Amino acid sequence: MSDEAEGRSSFWTSVPGVLAGVAAIITAVGALLGTLAATGAIHFGPAARASLETAASIQSFGSVQVGQGSPASVVTVSNRGKAAAAVAATLEGAGAGDFAIAVSTCANVSLPANMSCQLQLTFAPRSQGDKAVTLRITADNADLPPPLLFTGTGSPTSASSLPSTLSVATDANGNQVEYNGHPLYTYSKDTAPGPTNGEGFLGKWFVATPTLQGQSAPQLTPTPYGY
Repeated sequence: MSDEAEGRSSFWTSVPGVLAGVAAIITAVGALLGTLAATGAIHFGPAARASLETAASIQSFGSVQVGQGSPASVVTVSNRGKAAAAVAATLEGAGAGDFAIAVSTCANVSLPANMSCQLQLTFAPRSQGDKAVTLRITADNADLPPPLLFTGTGSPTSASSLPSTLSVATDANGNQVEYNGHPLYTYSKDTAPGPTNGEGFLGKWFVATPTLQGQSAPQLTPTPYGY
């Protein structure tokens, strides 16, 4: 056989082995890529993002005395996405000074996918009245949850004192509470603390104030100008 014929024969004999080797390499590369994708080392398609969700144990703190603190509301932040997120929490609104993030495991950490962290929000009103604040969770490269609204009411402290005297007078109709000798009554249309619909009623009935001047003697019957 000529050298040329032997060369052709040797080439075609080696082709199946070369193809088998190439196929083995392709199979190995495919398996490696699949493993890397499954472990999150590489991604196909759009870049992976975090997806954050929130849940709070309390959003309405109710009535809390001025200067006192409430039980904490536990806010859980969960990452349901496929990438880690650096979470930040901020309080916004006019009542921000009456609320505080007391404890947080979310601060200065990168929250991995399928993990959660928690923060504790407390309410300590500085003055009387209704208060509200918004908790906003932010992070880069993440789908963000809606803000959470928290509310509470500052109520008078039990340490508040009256400058004058409360007393009780008794007659045939029972006991009558008086302040500085003035009988005190409630007005049927004032159904909750705060309203003063009876002020000036019939020009004779007025709201009793802490500075109401005293009478010389307790009154067992309504005065011409009741309170």
